[in-house]
Amino acid sequence: MSSINSIKYINSYAQTNKVQNVQNVSTPTPKAQQVDSVSFSKSNKVKSASLGLIGSGILVTGASIGATLMALKKINSRCFKKLAPKIEYKEAKTLQEAKEYAKNHLQIRKIEGFKEEDLDFLNWINEGLTYLSNKKNGEVLMPNKIKMTDIIKGKTMLDGTLTEIAGQMGGFFGGDTLTLSKKALHKRRKEEIDILKLYSEYCKNDPEKMNYKTIHSTVTKIIKDRKIKPSDLDITTNNFDIVLHEMGHLYHHKHATKLYENLNLGRESLTKKYQSEDVKQALRAIDLFNTSKGITSKMSKYAQNSPQEFVAEVFSATMAGIKMPDDILDLYKKLGGADLV
Repeated sequence: MSSINSIKYINSYAQTNKVQNVQNVSTPTPKAQQVDSVSFSKSNKVKSASLGLIGSGILVTGASIGATLMALKKINSRCFKKLAPKIEYKEAKTLQEAKEYAKNHLQIRKIEGFKEEDLDFLNWINEGLTYLSNKKNGEVLMPNKIKMTDIIKGKTMLDGTLTEIAGQMGGFFGGDTLTLSKKALHKRRKEEIDILKLYSEYCKNDPEKMNYKTIHSTVTKIIKDRKIKPSDLDITTNNFDIVLHEMGHLYHHKHATKLYENLNLGRESLTKKYQSEDVKQALRAIDLFNTSKGITSKMSKYAQNSPQEFVAEVFSATMAGIKMPDDILDLYKKLGGADLV
């Protein structure tokens, strides 16, 4: 699950609207390397913009929402796809073309809620899923359905009440469906355009006329060039962050189904359940995560919220080509993370 959350104060801007200094950042280097995400804050005399952080599981009220938003259905075995080993991605010119690409190349059965103004986002998602499939040589887990909505409803796992979150959620994976928030994604686009207007040296063209992939990848490059540490950022940002993060949840669930579902219940609920070996295993995993701050603190802020989000963040970063230290990979495996090859 994910939402917009602008927390970290990274850059301050002079009244000339040019960057004067960057907190915890060195001089930009010409060659980019994969790092993560950043937000820009305001003051009365300083022009700034806010980068919406979507796709890495950030939740408005913290890790607890991740454990309570939606009771997960069993992952259908049909989520496993055997696609072409290497798919050549082709950007769609119309929404219908994008839907047909998802169906014909990625075996996604249903696309719902997208309108023509959302074409950029569906293209971005299709390209991200294609990227993941190619990394896995076509033997890959995929959603069977992609849905765009403004309101995400779910039965919580703790108390059975219904939760409605409108506009805040970037995306979440439940059952075999990847659900995205229209409001959150369009807000993210606007905020990233504001960033590019401040960093005009990165743009040859008007950011307002760029497609979303170009907007997001350019903002990602700005972050990379400034060598911002993952631990200084809210979420792990890469060219396909929301897609890879949510697929990380799918892989985690498929690889360690019972553990994943018990982790989503949370410690308080687990302690009230019959102490089966499955429950004890989940409690040990939570304890291990909580006593591994020296390791988790190397990752993004959101990765530090729960075992599930740590696993999804590591999956996203690794699939994007970011090299993870051995201690992070070891903890990832102990928390039920799937193979990263």
